[in-house]
Amino acid sequence: MAWIAGYADGLTYRAGDTVHVRTSTDAPRVRVDLVRVISGDVNPDGPGAEVRPVASVPVQEVDGREQPVHPGSYAVVPPSPALAALRSFTVTAWIWPTALGRTAVQGLVSTAAPEGTGGAGGFALAIADRRLTLVAGDARLTLPEVLHERQWAFVAATYDARTGQATLSLDSPEWPAQRAEVTGTLAVSPTAGPLVFAALGVEDGHGVGCYDGKIEAPALLPRVCDADERARLADGVRGGGFVGAWAFEEDMSGTRIVDRSGHGLHGELFQMPTRAMTGHGWDSSSDVHAAPHQYGAIHFHSDDIEDAGWDLTASIRLPDDLPSGVYAARCAAGDDVDHVVFFVAPDTRVGAAPAAGRPAHPEVAILFPTVSYMAYANDRMLDNPKLEAPGWLSLPIQRDRGDQILLAHPEYGSSIYETHSDGSGISYSSWKRPVLNMRPDHRNWQTHAPRALSCDLYIVHWLETEGVAHDTLTDHLLHDEGVELLRNYRVVITGTHPEYWTTPMRDALEQWLGEGGRLMYLGGNGFYWVTSVHPTRPHVVEVRRGIGGTRTWESRAGELRHSTTLEMGGLWRYRGKDPNRLVGNGFAAQGFDVPSPGYAVVDGARASRAGWILDGVKDVFGEHGLILDGAAGDEIDRVDPRWGSPPHVVVLATSKGRHSEFMQLVSEDIPVTHPNVRGDLSDDIRADLCFMETGNGGAVFSVGSMNWCGSLYHQKYDNDVARVSRNVLQRFLDPAPFPDDPTAPAAAAAEAGTGEVAGG
Repeated sequence: MAWIAGYADGLTYRAGDTVHVRTSTDAPRVRVDLVRVISGDVNPDGPGAEVRPVASVPVQEVDGREQPVHPGSYAVVPPSPALAALRSFTVTAWIWPTALGRTAVQGLVSTAAPEGTGGAGGFALAIADRRLTLVAGDARLTLPEVLHERQWAFVAATYDARTGQATLSLDSPEWPAQRAEVTGTLAVSPTAGPLVFAALGVEDGHGVGCYDGKIEAPALLPRVCDADERARLADGVRGGGFVGAWAFEEDMSGTRIVDRSGHGLHGELFQMPTRAMTGHGWDSSSDVHAAPHQYGAIHFHSDDIEDAGWDLTASIRLPDDLPSGVYAARCAAGDDVDHVVFFVAPDTRVGAAPAAGRPAHPEVAILFPTVSYMAYANDRMLDNPKLEAPGWLSLPIQRDRGDQILLAHPEYGSSIYETHSDGSGISYSSWKRPVLNMRPDHRNWQTHAPRALSCDLYIVHWLETEGVAHDTLTDHLLHDEGVELLRNYRVVITGTHPEYWTTPMRDALEQWLGEGGRLMYLGGNGFYWVTSVHPTRPHVVEVRRGIGGTRTWESRAGELRHSTTLEMGGLWRYRGKDPNRLVGNGFAAQGFDVPSPGYAVVDGARASRAGWILDGVKDVFGEHGLILDGAAGDEIDRVDPRWGSPPHVVVLATSKGRHSEFMQLVSEDIPVTHPNVRGDLSDDIRADLCFMETGNGGAVFSVGSMNWCGSLYHQKYDNDVARVSRNVLQRFLDPAPFPDDPTAPAAAAAEAGTGEVAGG
């Protein structure tokens, strides 16, 4: 049976743009057309899959072919006269290897031929069989002592072109200390090629013999340095006479490596190795801002992947009058179909004409959490053996189509929930590769139901059924355009899992809410991880896991700051910006109750100033749904003043006391280990449905659960979850202020005079 996988060059477009689609397939022909995506769930109890072909865009049929992906990061300094003139030389670097068990030779610094053997000239300082090796042609000089993983070592190689004598040495100050040297005879012939770091060479546009580990302060001199001069180089003493001396702490947020020798031999990084990493001299007393010279290491990985680099399959020009929405390039090969999803946003910029089908003054927008989609891109957590342990999951693991393709193609990369092959955490994710869990028909391996994009399409189908005109926005667009983008709308609806937020996104949302915007947060575990977008490669997002929060790996000491922005990573909670402060509730627990419970209306809620939200709703509701059979499940949020929930938040309904042992308290809420962290034992494990005003007529409605939208469609939207959602949307569209708003100036003054507590 044929298979196909693809990606587009972007995630967010506007009408009139051109979408470039790239695919790989084992089928001889590929058929590509443009479709608008309304719903993707194939569950017969759900709304059904609905994609609408865009008739005005012609179908394309092209030849299909398999296109490889070559992971592995490296750096290249282009050819130069100084490199071509090199005869005698000394090359030095600090290294911190992390995968010495690999049998393949790993390049550290190389001028060798593309084949990586040095056969056509040049040299390669490399690691082979755990040992430092100098390769020249078919000859090698190797230190007999083995290197140690995750131990800093200063390595050097010298070559005297007159005598052919070469020297290899290493000096490691870490315990157990190492010092070794070997001398031999080689023949290194000149080469006109580039200088390559972290690989043996570059072949057909990709690195070969890629290295796993850190490299810091590499230097190249056009002469033989004796032991005393090499020792001074190790101590950071830099005189003159370099061919190149690279300072990786320079331009840490970019992809350029800077040569400080004065010769301008700057280079470029490929496939996104991890920057802003601690070097051999890091002393734990300062961070990257105070002591950037202590962060001069780059961590390269043999499985880094930023850009698959595939050739073009088809280009789709979006019609000038194309309505805003979720779209896909539907790529068919034999019996297999891959929907390469992207988003078409309205052109709300000054002077732009309204697109067809878009109101002149739109009031509602869905904010699709594309940054979170990238964080989870190609999630492979199902391959974690811990998940098979008894009591870990309440459901067996199931693989969908995308999971099967990823199993066959590990080179497509993983999400930031996984680790590299050397055990270090994955900090970067990119859309310039097939992202096979961002598909309309995706079914999650743990819930056996839609998740992320495929779940967010429930919101699209609901609004379409309700006849509510709406625009499509994305996190990336919000990151770029800020609060001006949101000011076009009275109501913004989040996706079901807006977990990853950048500083510009959060600042824009907070400002918009304060100006009177109204937010429907229809998900759980939102606004949780500090995230950043690469300043020059916007297809790349970055996360540092920090040392707290619900996480699958942990940043090493000193490496919590993002390379892309140099801001502190980790949870927004530890930056003093808990999600509770923004939307009333925040991450409380996660797990997979089957069935997941519904909500119970809390005492006094109907009589509160937000009681209108419960009009027509039973005392217990949401005990149904397309995800785990209930509205309060997967990842849930609670109102908690300890973490910043404002005092005027109104809790309307809760799932407290309704969860099983499979729902577990978040780790950041467990300062001391204890057994009462299960849903059937802890009152902190609950989803709270809440409402609060934000000033100037603004408000937030939060459902506290990722499952909420999976319960909308029950009985074709004739249910209490849909009724609550409809009540809120209709009232939020009404421009009238909220009565008894405690954030309004008059109400606040009265409250201060009476001492009454707002909240109902």
